[in-house]
Amino acid sequence: MVIGGVNAALYIRTTLVTGGKFRLSDVMSAFGDGLASGFMTGGIMAFFAMGVSAGFRVAEGKGVPTGPSKNFNLGRRT
Repeated sequence: MVIGGVNAALYIRTTLVTGGKFRLSDVMSAFGDGLASGFMTGGIMAFFAMGVSAGFRVAEGKGVPTGPSKNFNLGRRT
């Protein structure tokens, strides 16, 4: 919903700056476009995050050390 609001606000600003005709239907259309874009982006990012998570689980099952505490030695630098 945030991206939809930002998209609608940007449409309003652009219309006011360029001196175009302001119509509520166009504002709602811009809001809907932003809303759909946000949902699609969120879905794509969730898909990739789940894939990476599954990859880490498979690697851990095969004995590969995972997680920051197993991969890094956070000692003092001299």
